[in-house]
Amino acid sequence: MGESLLGIELDFSGLDIKFRTNTKKTVYCKKKLTADEYQTFVYAIKNSYFYQMYLDDMPIWGMVGEVDDSRTPPTYKLYTHKQLDIGYDDKQVVDVNLTSGGHVEIHPGVELEFTYEVKWVQSSVKFADRFDKYLDPSFFQHRIHWFSIFNSFMMVVFLVGLVWMILVRTLRKDYARYQKEDSIDDLVSP
Repeated sequence: MGESLLGIELDFSGLDIKFRTNTKKTVYCKKKLTADEYQTFVYAIKNSYFYQMYLDDMPIWGMVGEVDDSRTPPTYKLYTHKQLDIGYDDKQVVDVNLTSGGHVEIHPGVELEFTYEVKWVQSSVKFADRFDKYLDPSFFQHRIHWFSIFNSFMMVVFLVGLVWMILVRTLRKDYARYQKEDSIDDLVSP
């Protein structure tokens, strides 16, 4: 349910990958681009959209395409080729790298041919350490959100001030009442 709320939809990619079997460049889809699909791809490329795939529960990310600003007006190129370099250690997948290629300039009516190839490589990475590259602390930049810290500090100062004012008013009334009782006791006692 959480994946649906986040907009995550897992679909079968159509890639036929067999363990330790290299696959030469293979066509897995052909598509003639309509005007609406062209606009969708242009929007995705302009906004740096990427896709995510999983191979043996290991995530793989790839960009949809790129903008060619060297021309006026700019043109949009779609990546139509995926090269998967899969590392294995004995009988287990331990590493996956995706290289996108096949920069095809898109326009309505263009015939697209999506291809892929798979290369298996012996890897020195152990199965227990295969997710370490995703957990690299230098990969995830920790930005300090100064505005949030300042906002939290000001909220604490405001709340402490509010509690202080309530306590002072309460104690002032109590002190005035005790002072009044003491002055009455002084007048009554002989």
